[in-house]
Amino acid sequence: MLQRKKQLKIAEEKKMKVEKAKVIEVKVNMWIEERTAKEQESRKANWRLEKTKKQLEAEEKRGVQEKAKENYGEWRSKKKAAKEMKEKKEKEEQRAEEEAERRRKEEAEDAYLKWKEEAKTRPFPLATQFGFPQGSVKGYHDKASYAIPSYYNPVPWMPIHTPKYHTKPVA
Repeated sequence: MLQRKKQLKIAEEKKMKVEKAKVIEVKVNMWIEERTAKEQESRKANWRLEKTKKQLEAEEKRGVQEKAKENYGEWRSKKKAAKEMKEKKEKEEQRAEEEAERRRKEEAEDAYLKWKEEAKTRPFPLATQFGFPQGSVKGYHDKASYAIPSYYNPVPWMPIHTPKYHTKPVA
């Protein structure tokens, strides 16, 4: 009987050990499941956070690109308007220059025609003066006489003043 009690006790202890091992195994499995669930939740949260960060960065980048595109459009339209204004101004200046040139030529032509008409009525120089028989130069009475000048300069020739250099004697 003692042996039987010992065997029962050993069997009972084995049974308890097996049950304890099962309980421990169940607890370990539960702990592992909880830990993997927490890790998965943590990974999902990190993934969501990264995704939102990327979305914010992409949105910010899109906003910057749109603003840059808008600024470029404004700059381009300003440049185009400035270029058109410059071309318009240049055309206007060219038109004004052409008009001034045309007027100048007309005035010159009118002045020439007026001079030509007045030249017909202007008296000729006397043909009886010596050296101009019948209005052309033929010769001179002597070498000391000159022909009547056809142009008289109202401002007489003035020599250019050049200062004299003062030299100091070398001692």
